[in-house]
Amino acid sequence: METFAESSITKQNGKYVFKLPWKENCPELPTNKEIVKRRTENVIRRFSKDKEMFRMYGDFISDQERRGFIEKVSDKTLTENLIHYIPHHAVKQDSTTTPIRIVYNCSCKANSHHALVSTIV
Repeated sequence: METFAESSITKQNGKYVFKLPWKENCPELPTNKEIVKRRTENVIRRFSKDKEMFRMYGDFISDQERRGFIEKVSDKTLTENLIHYIPHHAVKQDSTTTPIRIVYNCSCKANSHHALVSTIV
């Protein structure tokens, strides 16, 4: 554990960044771009019927992006590494301070044979 911590944890721009421990010679993770895209479209379609919730959802996502918790990735992003996306949806709550919260589904399956593993960048 100490060796892992010394070789895998760095501090960049005031934030700790760490590599997840990967097993060597494992099969590649399946792509999950299409399922995440469909789920995001469903969230947008659902909230487009309630303009206030749609605005709050957008504000919440924008705040998380501004704070560096999430990042926008365009279709044209080129990378040498595989990208895995984390699907998300909003849950309405009976609360005056936080009427919605965002839930990230890190255990989303790409299909019935492969569970997705999310990476933190």
